[in-house]
Amino acid sequence: MDLYKENKAGYVAPCTSLVTSSLMGKTRLMKELANYGPTVYICLRKSNEYYGYPERSPLIADFMLAGFEQIEKGRSMDLKVIIAEKSCLLSTIKFSAIMEATIEELATWIRNKQLQKAVGVSETDNFQYTWLWQFFAEPERPEELKRFWESVITKTLSIIETGAKDPKIRNRYGESYVLCTIILMF
Repeated sequence: MDLYKENKAGYVAPCTSLVTSSLMGKTRLMKELANYGPTVYICLRKSNEYYGYPERSPLIADFMLAGFEQIEKGRSMDLKVIIAEKSCLLSTIKFSAIMEATIEELATWIRNKQLQKAVGVSETDNFQYTWLWQFFAEPERPEELKRFWESVITKTLSIIETGAKDPKIRNRYGESYVLCTIILMF
């Protein structure tokens, strides 16, 4: 994070990936890091696998992994749409909107004390980063996590739809953004 703060222009975003073999301590490391900074844990592992911890993230994993082929479900695709996907424009817009929606929704849940209720702590307790791990990776109330991701997906689609109508965005990104929006809205 220090390097990112010093040279933001040198990075796309303050994000990273943690990739290694099973049983190498990825989850343990993430759980420990979650004590020191905000962590949103999303597990994309297949839900039919009988092993693995934490469990697959509800709703958001399927939404994130749904490609435009699944979203289009057999519709004939315009050449411009295929070109937009080949340049990763669809994925870039979708994941940017997911990140924005997640941050906005998380801020709302923290401000409204919904996160505290979801992890079972007193509303008067000072916010702690470990609550994020408890909420996303070890939810005591899985229905609350599901409700959170439902609202993130709804907000994501709204962000994309709003962007398609915004003349500044249309002028900057052109027709490709509108095509991406149409695909993601189905």
